[in-house]
Amino acid sequence: MKTFPFSITSWERDTAHMSPLALGAYITLLVHIYDVENALLPLSLDAIRRLARVDPEDWFGVWEDLEPAFKKTPKGYLQKHADRYLMKHFIYRQNRSEDGARGNDTRWKELREKKKKGKKPTAVKPLDLKEDDRPPDQVPDQVPDPLPDRVPHRSIEFNLKKEGPKEKRAAPLSLDFGLTDDRAKYWSDHVAWKTAADGFEDFQDYHLKTGKKYKDWDAAWRTWTRNEVKFHGEQSSSAGMAI
Repeated sequence: MKTFPFSITSWERDTAHMSPLALGAYITLLVHIYDVENALLPLSLDAIRRLARVDPEDWFGVWEDLEPAFKKTPKGYLQKHADRYLMKHFIYRQNRSEDGARGNDTRWKELREKKKKGKKPTAVKPLDLKEDDRPPDQVPDQVPDPLPDRVPHRSIEFNLKKEGPKEKRAAPLSLDFGLTDDRAKYWSDHVAWKTAADGFEDFQDYHLKTGKKYKDWDAAWRTWTRNEVKFHGEQSSSAGMAI
């Protein structure tokens, strides 16, 4: 495909937490997906990193931002929005192809029958122009309908319909967010090769440096912990293959 859809509303909603480096990697992955017309990325995170053109030292934090945009399946990481659009596009092209084939068959069948009967194909008669189909220079000027005195903006009507508490907004990491016993226990239950204090220090340094925003920082800490397990496992397997 030479183009792909872009929704400003969806983009602002789905990428508000991403750093500039992660945004660039996400766009690169979307270009690859629509270019090959396959919304499934490989299971190997290192292969995805190469497709996104991100340096290994930056990939840990970038993947933390990108992972929510993809769904892990047994065959790879799936981008659901792209998968739905590509399926619609495939069905559209298939229907156009079938319609064109049926139209050609009908047209050539009529020509062959007329040729057998010795008749020449009749020329297409020009259509009679109705009043509304006249060229612009033959249509008399019309006075437009007057506009109402006041047209309410749809955003005003939308704001009046809002009810209930406001949605919690994403915010940068606060210095009050510390390593509690529960957070340290979650780390210790999953990671055995690094202390919770060292892991939290890396977590804090990275997010204070990048200024990323999240609605739930406890969820971000759990994601950071799980990514530590993933990357440690991939590094171990890569080292074994190198040996």
